[in-house]
Amino acid sequence: MNIHSFVHHSYPHQYNRLEGLLEHINEYDIVCLQEVFSLHTPVSDTGVRKKRILDVWEGHHVKSKRPERYLPCVQDSGLMILSKFPWVASNSIVFKKWSYTEILCSKGALHAHLKIGDESLHIITAHLDAHSKGVREKQLQQIKDELIAPILKSDPNAKIVASGDWNIDAIGDKESYGFLQKTLAPLVNIVDEDPTIDHPITFPRIKKSLDHILYKDIHCTMSTRVVEYTTPDGVPVSDHLGVSASFSV
Repeated sequence: MNIHSFVHHSYPHQYNRLEGLLEHINEYDIVCLQEVFSLHTPVSDTGVRKKRILDVWEGHHVKSKRPERYLPCVQDSGLMILSKFPWVASNSIVFKKWSYTEILCSKGALHAHLKIGDESLHIITAHLDAHSKGVREKQLQQIKDELIAPILKSDPNAKIVASGDWNIDAIGDKESYGFLQKTLAPLVNIVDEDPTIDHPITFPRIKKSLDHILYKDIHCTMSTRVVEYTTPDGVPVSDHLGVSASFSV
């Protein structure tokens, strides 16, 4: 969403952009959001944007927890998982490694264990470092070690969907994208499973494919498609395009 508490860094028109998204948000069963940041200090918590989303969303939610460090202020991870299905457990991590330019953001990953009838589904969303390939590799490994591996240890047949802003270009940076594929295995990108489609451009300004949906042991009924919403006056709701897919459990 590119909604920062440090307003000068945020993509313009953040409140109108948020309303543009909210016009469509209840069309989905599960929504993973990145960059809905809240600013935390020892005496305040600016969570008004998250509150507005939850006022409109017709379902359950999991959001990033309050950061543990203050510098003297810091943003949380900006992650949210919205679900029409109840969750039975949740977990989040804050990355141990980050670029110095991102020290004011507690980037990480968020996990929700959902109950869908008699079935279980694990949803993970993440937002990786925007500046350093080496840092992103460490962050991917942390996601594997602290979220994916424990899920699979508990249930080797677990159904998992992982999405987010990975900041790894599947079109122009094959080496980094290959590292993502290897590290997050046995999860696979939906696009890689369908030879008839290409990786979609999700960051139009520089024509990169940075946002991906990966999955394991769940049937995909519609492959990744780009989602582009605007405000009534034509402003895109984010600098990234959304990605959407359909699954059956």
